[in-house]
Amino acid sequence: MPARASISIEWIPQPEIIAQAYFMVAGQAQQLGEPLMASTEIVAQEIEANFAAEGRPEAWAPLSEATVLTRGSDGPILTLTGALRAAVTSPSAWSQSGGGSDVEAVLTDPTGYGGYHVEGTSRMPARDYTYVSDDALQGIDELFLNWIAEPW
Repeated sequence: MPARASISIEWIPQPEIIAQAYFMVAGQAQQLGEPLMASTEIVAQEIEANFAAEGRPEAWAPLSEATVLTRGSDGPILTLTGALRAAVTSPSAWSQSGGGSDVEAVLTDPTGYGGYHVEGTSRMPARDYTYVSDDALQGIDELFLNWIAEPW
């Protein structure tokens, strides 16, 4: 009697279902503008929290004595007129460029002096108001993952 061997392969799920899911996810990944702009709202809330706390995760350096004398007060540290704070926490401060999966959001500073606070100068310490917490970054990750998985 000749020897016989057989093998049976059962795909779970079916390859067609896997292919369909792949193309659905690929389609969502080509439309990242919406979740990107939603993530800017999270970042704007983080920036507002930085201004409210006067620095996170560590407090900003206090104002110099000369600045306190000029202003007549020692705070709030980065809110003299409120122009910078209002500008960088506004949804209109963000611009979006590109398209599909190659899209970016850029925070614009119409005051022209915000960068000096972030980087500091030879006469002024850095007071980075752009800090984003790990919790917020995780929220942004989840936002994008939910966007990609939305068709499911």
